[in-house]
Formats: sequence, C-alpha cells, structure tokens
Amino acid sequence: SKTYLWNLSDPTGPQQIGQLTGHRGTVSSVAFAPDGHTLATVSDQDELILWDLSDPAHPQQIGQRITNYFAPKN
Repeated sequence: SKTYLWNLSDPTGPQQIGQLTGHRGTVSSVAFAPDGHTLATVSDQDELILWDLSDPAHPQQIGQRITNYFAPKN
C-alpha cells in the first residue's frame, strides 16, 4: 500500500512531494508528532510505522513495522 505526501502551501496547485511504502494493508490513520518531522501511519492490518519526514521527498522508515499493538477485539 502507498501513502502520498502533498505540499498544500499553494491552494491553487497542491503538489505530490513524497511517497510512503511499507504497509501490507490500507493506511487508515495518520498522525504527526509535534516536531512536524515524524509521522505515524496505521493500517487496517493493525500495523504501525513511524516515518522520518525531515526530507519529505525521501521519507525514511524509523525502525521496524510494529504489529499486534492493539488490545484484543471482542
């Protein structure tokens, strides 16, 4: 699954600036850390990946994908 990064600073012409690959399923949630350079993505396969976006054109995965971190579903 791919997740795209967009530059929205120009409302007349948003531009795709990067791409995140690594999830086995569809990305269902994203959240930025307060530093603005770290992104967490979560897939529908209960995978969490942290990304270093210091260079948005070349995002880097931080560590390994984290799986099975949710509490069991009843």
